[in-house]
Amino acid sequence: MKGHEGPLIESQLGELDTHLTAAQVAVDSMIAITNDYDFKPTLERSNQMLMRKTLGAEAAIATVEKAVEIVGGRAFYRNCDLERMFRDIQAAPFHPLPRAKQQLFSGRVARGVEPIG
Repeated sequence: MKGHEGPLIESQLGELDTHLTAAQVAVDSMIAITNDYDFKPTLERSNQMLMRKTLGAEAAIATVEKAVEIVGGRAFYRNCDLERMFRDIQAAPFHPLPRAKQQLFSGRVARGVEPIG
């Protein structure tokens, strides 16, 4: 990347790659849980999926935010793909269940009581 050299950009790219890997691991794990759609829906499976959704969403948001930080102000121009990605990724936490509700759900499952969503 022209104009981006040295340890700062390398550190930022390393952080971006780490966030991206975390998002990919969460999504891959969700896909594995579905076992090619050969599974029985259970409370525990739902809990596992919801926790991974939260982790994946947070990692995806961090990935795009780091990319915007690296690119700078031009990331907000309409002709930059990052502008759309940044806008779109902001909706990730609101897909069922939002983090706070997911954590309540998971906490109730951990206690062995009926979850509420």
